Amino acid sequence: MSQIVLVSSGGGSTGGAELIHQLSDVLVTAGLPARLLYYPFDRAHDPHPAVAGYKSQIIGKSEVAADAVMVFPEISTYRIAPFPGRRIVLWWLSVDNYFGSRRTRYWVRNGLAPWDFLDMAKPRQRDRISYHLYQSEYARLFLEGIGASNTAYLGDFINQAFLDAGDDVDLAKKEDIVIYNPAKGLEVTRRLLASLPPGVGAPITGMTRAEVMRLMARAKVYIDFGHHPGQDRIPREAATLGCCVITNRRGSAANPVDIPIPDAYKIAETAPDFIAQTGRLIDDIFTHFPARHADFAAYREMIRRQKGRFEEEAVDFFRALI
Repeated sequence: MSQIVLVSSGGGSTGGAELIHQLSDVLVTAGLPARLLYYPFDRAHDPHPAVAGYKSQIIGKSEVAADAVMVFPEISTYRIAPFPGRRIVLWWLSVDNYFGSRRTRYWVRNGLAPWDFLDMAKPRQRDRISYHLYQSEYARLFLEGIGASNTAYLGDFINQAFLDAGDDVDLAKKEDIVIYNPAKGLEVTRRLLASLPPGVGAPITGMTRAEVMRLMARAKVYIDFGHHPGQDRIPREAATLGCCVITNRRGSAANPVDIPIPDAYKIAETAPDFIAQTGRLIDDIFTHFPARHADFAAYREMIRRQKGRFEEEAVDFFRALI
């Protein structure tokens, strides 16, 4: 068997970093030779406490086998160059984050990108990737648009703690609270919250995982007007803990595959009556919560099935590859 090397940020605890550790856990449990390689490659790293519970074997750059299959997140094409001859799998956990900052977009559009950045719009660079795995329908459509071949789906799943906590949510104790992530679409969110009664909005910030779950268990609504770079976790976590989810129609929220919620809960912030329309929806959720909560039954069931699907698809893909 070839070595499977999963590349992740050293000490990372983001959703992407956790997903890479979840993949490690699934492959190791299945008896496959998965290893974790943290970057920057020139220093030692310890796993972040948030991901330390996943099964993994950490190696250094010098321990990467010559025939290894290496899995890089899409934001790390800069880091592929030091590993010539390896089979590279690029895992598209997002689309927007691949381009990153406006400066990177400028580099790519004007042919000024650093030599080790792989511009997937260029066939010669794109074809250096053995396989493109996509985590979302949004990413699949992007890869199709640039002509990428050798693509396959590999999704993800939310942390089991949210699923377990979701079983114990008392819907009768839900409060008229709208929760949001300040890192996502804050300008739009501020405009909306200014139109709602004082004290209704509650930001998800500076909290432990347990604190986030307690807040989600109390709230009736989660809003997300960010750019949705992939199949985001927070909407799924909120829905699992009994929240109704309201999004815009950007990124992965623009299709019915990545965020399969009723269309009425997706409102374009460019609509002239966006504030009024969203306000009416929130008021309806507050007033008729049991009925509106039932609108998300299929979404919650899909979320619960994702872990089993991920385990099966990940093992099948990498077992065939090595």
